[in-house]
Amino acid sequence: MYMKASLVFNAIQEEVKMIKKIILITIYLTMSFAQEKLGLQVEGTVTYITIENVYCDLGSEQGVGLGDTLKVLRRNDEIGILVVQSTGRKSSVTIPLVSANLFQLGDRVLFTAKEKKTVSENIIEEKKIEEPIKKKKRTKPLFDQGGSVSLRGNWNEYSGGSQHQRLLGNLNYRLGIDLPLKTQMWIYGHNNFMENSFRLYQMRLEFGDKNDRLFGQVGRLYASELAGIGAVDGAMVSVGKNRRSRVGVLAGYQPRFLKTELSTHVSKIGVYSTNEWKPNKQIIRFNIALVGQYTQNAIDREFLYFRFYWKTKSNYEFSWYETVDMYRDSTIYDRSQIEPISSQISIRYRLGKILTLNSRLSSRRQIVYRQTGTMIADSLFVDELRSGWYNAIQIRTEDWGTLRISSNHRVQTNSSELSQVYSGSYTAPRFRNNIYVRFSSSYIKNMLITGLRNRVSISKSFNGKGSMFADYDLYVYGFGNQLADYNRHTLSFGMNYRLMKKISTNLSMDLSKDGEFNSIYSYFGFSYRL
Repeated sequence: MYMKASLVFNAIQEEVKMIKKIILITIYLTMSFAQEKLGLQVEGTVTYITIENVYCDLGSEQGVGLGDTLKVLRRNDEIGILVVQSTGRKSSVTIPLVSANLFQLGDRVLFTAKEKKTVSENIIEEKKIEEPIKKKKRTKPLFDQGGSVSLRGNWNEYSGGSQHQRLLGNLNYRLGIDLPLKTQMWIYGHNNFMENSFRLYQMRLEFGDKNDRLFGQVGRLYASELAGIGAVDGAMVSVGKNRRSRVGVLAGYQPRFLKTELSTHVSKIGVYSTNEWKPNKQIIRFNIALVGQYTQNAIDREFLYFRFYWKTKSNYEFSWYETVDMYRDSTIYDRSQIEPISSQISIRYRLGKILTLNSRLSSRRQIVYRQTGTMIADSLFVDELRSGWYNAIQIRTEDWGTLRISSNHRVQTNSSELSQVYSGSYTAPRFRNNIYVRFSSSYIKNMLITGLRNRVSISKSFNGKGSMFADYDLYVYGFGNQLADYNRHTLSFGMNYRLMKKISTNLSMDLSKDGEFNSIYSYFGFSYRL
């Protein structure tokens, strides 16, 4: 048994040496051919998550603006796209194009800013302006497009020789058409070439603007105003004097994400109202929605959703989300006619430019310990933060870096003890040559597991053209009250770099050792920005 394990480990070491050589050659070729001017590319992290919003530490100082799209990565895998809803100097509030449950605190956020002109280009522009030119009628292009197309593959190998490969393609596309009524088409999905399957998250056609009197969408869409209804194959129409006060209706069917044809088995309908006021530089929003889901003319689910948001000019934010299921027949399963199933109260306060306080109380009816593609020891950290009382304090300065300390406590169904998660992280200020260093540590204790996870990360930015990173992760855990039953060491490194003006490449590798179990995870991908 020992001899077999030794042979497997030696074989893995030889493969790692070969892969390192390939990576070095790839980096050299990447640097050699990258000769075109590039747009600014910056990275940040997910810092806070609510039921329908994702917060990150990229803001106006990094060039992020209202309506920009941010890409969220984990192990260089694309988790989803975020659309910026509002920005601060060093932070942004975003709306995800997929469920917010897919994101985790600490996920990498990538933003590619629009290319800025160099000083020499500005001088040339000024000279052109000085020269007398004939006036021409300015014409606006009929079509305006944006987005990205990417191809990525990963290869995994485990102890014993078992392997797993995937080849995925991602599409994030926007097409604007210059018509009297503003028209845009959005497509977001990914294709698994190994399984010959395409998963379409959104494909919608928009008419008008949310600030117009009339705004409509048709296709496969997701409406944040009706959080909880999920994706719908159908149409949504809203009317109002402006964006601050609107009413709308949505109707359609439950989509089958792995198929593009329309399925009429489950129908959905919802009505909503959104209102916004701005008294004395404050922002107050109130949304309410009534949603019904029906299966073959029978009631499948009916619920009421509302959200209240208040932000003062002193950087104080308060939000309250509530989802209540309503049952016409309360005799079934001995349930009441009105049952809250998801509730969240969140407070966020910024004291000047240095201190940020977060507190969130969540009660969400769900299976906490789900079967996922990751080990249960990994998924527990993520699932624990979906419910309970979460508190965090962040101190951020230009000279000393960013320190963040957080905790989460949750009542366990079959135990009198509270489930506990404690986390701390420190991001050092930028060193010379654009090098960043981050330390983090997390402790978890519940009725299933006790664990301690420590991580150190180093990254380097290539002046906006890309970045490299390396992580070392030590995870000590045990089932029950035992802490040190298992030790897992994981070394990760990767790179993303813009080869040309619109073409970029990224690669990463994880080497993991957990007792006698070893694994290699490698990733390589290309993306083209439209």
